[in-house]
Amino acid sequence: MTDLVADVGATHARFQLCDEDGLRGDPIILQTAGYAAVPDLLDDVLRSPGMQDVALGRVLFAVAGPQAPAGGITVTNTGLLFDAAQCSAHLEVDVRLENDFFALAHGVPLFTELTQLGGASARPGNKALLGPGSGLGMATIVPVGPGG
Repeated sequence: MTDLVADVGATHARFQLCDEDGLRGDPIILQTAGYAAVPDLLDDVLRSPGMQDVALGRVLFAVAGPQAPAGGITVTNTGLLFDAAQCSAHLEVDVRLENDFFALAHGVPLFTELTQLGGASARPGNKALLGPGSGLGMATIVPVGPGG
């Protein structure tokens, strides 16, 4: 199964194919500001080298912006609206949308390299992620339950 993941920010949208062995091919990097509508962006992704004849399994877009109650995400500072149903219909596969820092926080336990800033040594417990971009992205990881 070939999956498609994307990190969509106010400046760039980076798309990458992946499978159970990891990332495949080169990333597709597009200028987000060059698009007024998400279907146009997705059309350019599908026309990119390496995308022809790819049968997509799962799709995850990590988008820089707040997630609306209805599930859509508008990219901060651009107005570009990602709607899961519209993206799914366009790509003919289910599309999952998440806030970019929400997605990043879920990946932290899988990271193989981390650099600690300050403190004597890493300890189990809460973790925080911060990142400047078109805003200040933030996420926390809070262990829940026994051994969490």
